[in-house]
Amino acid sequence: MIIDTTVQPKAVAYPTDARLMQRARERLVRLAQRYGVTLRQSYQRVGKFALIKQQRYAHAKQFKRARHSLKTLRTYLGRVIRDITRKIKDQETLQQIFAHELMLALRVHAGNRSLRPFKEKPAEADLRVFSLQAPEVECIGLRKTIKGKPHKPYEFGVKISLATTLKRSKGGQFIVQGFAQSYGTPAPAPAAPSIASDTMLSPRAVDIHFKDRRVMTQTINGG
Repeated sequence: MIIDTTVQPKAVAYPTDARLMQRARERLVRLAQRYGVTLRQSYQRVGKFALIKQQRYAHAKQFKRARHSLKTLRTYLGRVIRDITRKIKDQETLQQIFAHELMLALRVHAGNRSLRPFKEKPAEADLRVFSLQAPEVECIGLRKTIKGKPHKPYEFGVKISLATTLKRSKGGQFIVQGFAQSYGTPAPAPAAPSIASDTMLSPRAVDIHFKDRRVMTQTINGG
């Protein structure tokens, strides 16, 4: 059995703070309209113009004006978040409906900085939000680590570990198990014991490009 890792990039728009804040506000407004939560102001028209201004100023390298427009977008998003929080304060059903979107919006509003970790995620997990429609997406590469892709300074997707059979059978190459994990974790160390216990087989080979090969060798050999 062979364990290897791969990364599948997802078709998401390149994440910028301005676009994420605008999309987070739009998603909250649509959700509020769907469940009859009346907002003081939706900022639909002025938010669109603020996003256009920020993008044009950034393209023209007028960064001071771009930061001002970004601050305006952050203000609009914060007002909508606080307005919704006040309106659903005493309604548990609506609080459960808005919980996920509010969590993503708060992380985007904070600029993906000083984020509190989740209980179900490891301490080294990346908690930044790069896509609102696919929150599991992570930043998985830099220019110096992606081999053969000099035109892509960053990639956004999910890293997984796959366990496959060593020899090809008559039915084809089978995937025994697969695990999704954070980009910084030393794979496949967390996956090896589970695969060995479930399949009664021990891995024979691992990828030579893993970050912490000593940990993986000890885990696979039972050391």
